[in-house]
Amino acid sequence: MKLKLNSHTIKAISVVLPKNSHSLSEELKQCNLNENKYKILQQNTGIKNHFICPENIFASDLANQALEKLFKENLLLKDELDALLVCSFTPDFLAPALSSLIHKNLKLDKKTLCYDNIAFCSGFLQGLTQSFLLLDNKNIKKVALVCVSVKSKKISKNDKVTYLSNSDSASVILIEKSNAKEKALFSQEIFSDFSTEETFPVKCFKKANDFIDMDRNLTFSHLNKNFPIFFNDFFNNFKLEKNKIDEFFLQSSNNFIKTKLLELLGFKEIKQDETLENYG
Repeated sequence: MKLKLNSHTIKAISVVLPKNSHSLSEELKQCNLNENKYKILQQNTGIKNHFICPENIFASDLANQALEKLFKENLLLKDELDALLVCSFTPDFLAPALSSLIHKNLKLDKKTLCYDNIAFCSGFLQGLTQSFLLLDNKNIKKVALVCVSVKSKKISKNDKVTYLSNSDSASVILIEKSNAKEKALFSQEIFSDFSTEETFPVKCFKKANDFIDMDRNLTFSHLNKNFPIFFNDFFNNFKLEKNKIDEFFLQSSNNFIKTKLLELLGFKEIKQDETLENYG
C-alpha cells in the first residue's frame, strides 16, 4: 500500500531510558561471556551502551515520564491533547490497555481519545501514519504518539546477541495539525507468509515460546532480497529523486545489518550512527 497523506508538524520529541546503563561486569555476569567475546559482539553490533529496566519498572512507567516531560516543559497542556496513540508489544497487562494506564497516571483530560497498537519494528511508522490520518479530522489538533518497549523482560539472557543488542525505552512524538501544501508519503508491504518463521510465536494464551526468538538468517536474507526492491519502488512510484533527499534514517537492530543494507542500496558514504552506538 502506498499513501499520499496531508502533512502535519512534529512539534516535539521526548525520549526516556532507564536511569543507568549496565556496566561491563554486569553484562559479563548476566550473559556468561568473557571480555574478548563481549568486545567482538560490541564491534559487530555497533552498540556500546545497554539500558535495562529494573524488575519493578514497566512500559507505563517509562511512557508516563516521557509524556510528562512535555507537560513540565510547557510544550503541551493536558486539555490540548486530543488523542493518545500508544504503540508497544510489551504492555504492563493484557487488560487494562496501556493507553488507559498512561491516561490515568497522568490525569489526562476525559476528552482525550486513547488508542493502542500491538507494534513491532514498523510500529513507529504505522503510528505516525495513523496520527496523520487522525489529524485530518477537523476536531483533532494535537496527537501524542507513544512508542515504548521493555522487551528485556521477554528476551532470554541465553540469547546473548538479542539481549545485549536491545535497550528498553519510551518516546513521545507530539504532532500538530498543519496546513502545509506538501504531502507526506508512506509505503508498506506485508510478507505475512513468514510471520511465524521470522519471529517465533511468543506465549499469550496459545502454547508458544516464553521468550522472543528470531530466525536471524531468514530475516537477513529476506531483507537483502526484498528491501532494495521496495526502497527503489517507493522513489519510482512517487517520482522522487534520491539525490534530493537531505537525510535518510534507517531503523536497524545493529550496525552490521545497517551497513550491509546501505551498501546494497548504493550508498557510498555511510555515517557513524551515534544514536545506535550510545543507546542501542
